[in-house]
Amino acid sequence: MGILDQIQKAASRIVPRFVPPSSRIVPAVKTPAIPSAGTYGLYAHTIPDRAPLDLELGVTGLRQWFGRVSDTEEYELELQGERGKRMFDEMSRSDPTISSGLWLLEQMIKQTPWTVKPVDDTPEQIERAEFLESCLADMYVSWDETLSEIMTMTVYGFSVFEPVMKVRRGPRPGAEKDASGSERTLPPSKFNDGRIGWHKIAPRAQEYIFRWLIDDKGEVVGIVQWAPPTWQQIVIPYEKLIHFKTVGRRHNPEGNSLLRGCYRPYRMLKEIEENEGIGIERDLCGVPFAEIDEEILRRAQGAGTDESSSWARAMVETIKKIVTRVKMDEQAGIVFPLAYDDNGKKLYEFSLLSASGSRVIDTTKVIDRKKQEIASAFLAGVLLLGHNSVGSYALSETSKSLLFLGANGILNTIEETMNRKAIPQLMEANGFEPSPGKMGFPALDHGDVEQPDIEALGKFIGALAMAGFNVATPEIQRYLFGIANIPIPQQEA
Repeated sequence: MGILDQIQKAASRIVPRFVPPSSRIVPAVKTPAIPSAGTYGLYAHTIPDRAPLDLELGVTGLRQWFGRVSDTEEYELELQGERGKRMFDEMSRSDPTISSGLWLLEQMIKQTPWTVKPVDDTPEQIERAEFLESCLADMYVSWDETLSEIMTMTVYGFSVFEPVMKVRRGPRPGAEKDASGSERTLPPSKFNDGRIGWHKIAPRAQEYIFRWLIDDKGEVVGIVQWAPPTWQQIVIPYEKLIHFKTVGRRHNPEGNSLLRGCYRPYRMLKEIEENEGIGIERDLCGVPFAEIDEEILRRAQGAGTDESSSWARAMVETIKKIVTRVKMDEQAGIVFPLAYDDNGKKLYEFSLLSASGSRVIDTTKVIDRKKQEIASAFLAGVLLLGHNSVGSYALSETSKSLLFLGANGILNTIEETMNRKAIPQLMEANGFEPSPGKMGFPALDHGDVEQPDIEALGKFIGALAMAGFNVATPEIQRYLFGIANIPIPQQEA
């Protein structure tokens, strides 16, 4: 039996244990026969004469094996599969620049105002928009906390959620029996109108998505979750999921982590800082140095089995452990044998060697450079401005603009995903028909991430007034008062 036959036989025994029967069935796309117009090229490829426009002939080219995408798309071994997710989690928690940048992005996203925009100004559409607002405010997990969970896509490249619906039957809906006869408590609601709302938009942790269910055209049809506390494989169809991701390439469902470009400088920075700590410890405490009598070393290195040779080997190993493990702390102390040879020379000597002079390599400059590389890769260079008394106002404005641009892109992704899938599902569950036109249902709309410069805006308004434009309208005044966070006068309300 050849090696390939052995691998196939082993795989046939292993794979069925990990894949539920329902998840192994992936719909296949059968390509119908197409009339050919001729053959072309070196390999005489057949060119279709008439191909239906609704027929998909090619594939996305996404590399995946058994629904595992990062194992084949990522060339860094440490960033593949679960190892990669653990590494990104470590980077997001351990590195000060990355963790502060993530926190800043999250706060910018959460502080951005969200509104619901109706399809038009008719009473019916306004009522639908108000219903959507009430659903966002009636979730068991608040919208702000949901945004925090969505923002994990910046770390892992994607985030997946399973919306859970409920019938709005007031704060004490009681209990009911399910299909199996078991009684379950119904989720409460602030409203008692009998409509269907969101109970929660529940996250599905990225670390426990065992694999993606992908058809032969590269389209995701579901996921297999393998998570605590039950550690059972659960198949969730894609129609039931809300899927956020940072970027799209070859329909890769895992997107691309914003920390991917920070990996190499982070790894080097971690190693440099660890070596620097060891160097500082050695400089402050000295390098442990032990001298052992030549005769004892000779016996320890020999192959003798007598008592003196065994004693010599044990003594040398003990001294080696003392030298390698000694540290200067509140419990520091060494007990060393005091023994002399026939000439009065000590058989053992322990001391600390201190290094004189300065280091050839300035690790501070290297560490600062790696921090700058991490910040630049993460669009968070503004966090380091002002350090070491460098930077300029123009540079600060540019860095902030890049940060606002990145935050605005994340907001657009959240808005588009909710409006494309989550909101239509909710509206259709309540029997609402989509309105004709571009926007069939009420839509979420995020506000501006960056607040306008009041001074610059005041000069612009003044220039408009000098040019003869009427800037004393109630709309403009409400806008200006809102930016300045000033209460609107009663007569203008």
